[in-house]
Amino acid sequence: MLINLTGKIEVRMAENNEKLTTLDGIERTLDENDIVISDGKRAIGLAGVMGGIDTEIENNTKNVIIESAIFDGVKVRLTSKKIVRSEASNRFEKGLDSNRTYMAVERACTLLEKYANAEISKGTCIYDKTEKEDKEIEITSDNINNLLGSNISLDEIVDIFERLGFKIASKNGNKLKVLVPRRRIDIDIKEDLIEEVRKNIWCKQNRRKIASCSNNTRQI
Repeated sequence: MLINLTGKIEVRMAENNEKLTTLDGIERTLDENDIVISDGKRAIGLAGVMGGIDTEIENNTKNVIIESAIFDGVKVRLTSKKIVRSEASNRFEKGLDSNRTYMAVERACTLLEKYANAEISKGTCIYDKTEKEDKEIEITSDNINNLLGSNISLDEIVDIFERLGFKIASKNGNKLKVLVPRRRIDIDIKEDLIEEVRKNIWCKQNRRKIASCSNNTRQI
């Protein structure tokens, strides 16, 4: 709530023994490993975990700041494990798609306009150092087949990647340059791509087995 803010909004590390009363009414003692949202003078929220009670939305709240952020997942997990688990920490600690923060702000504003008769002020303050471009990973069919002990064709590998929403930037012989969307935070190296191929092949094989079992059951 803007009326309860005393200065500028900033994100910083907490000070040792800094106090913050979270939305559940419990006073928390923080340390220098915790990320906080501050109004320039005091912590008003535990980043990625829970907001502070001093800036809680109330029945007479008129002005609201919409924040959409991504915080370090490891730090959030360590803080939540030490202080309090929350729905927010469950999401942040697993990692979020950096391309969706702006979409989230726009969606929140749209819903407030539609259902709360809100007036959205113009202008957005942005501080963003996150990577937005697709991740580029090079891989060969030999990398995949040698590790899996398989004989999957390059065309089949390309088909698997494209069905997963990955783009093929280039194809040279048996070598592929694969573009992986940032939303796939679980994929960073070629071994991750090999795992995706393995899972796809496993699913195909087991679908056939399930279909076969189903047909045999009908015959019985």
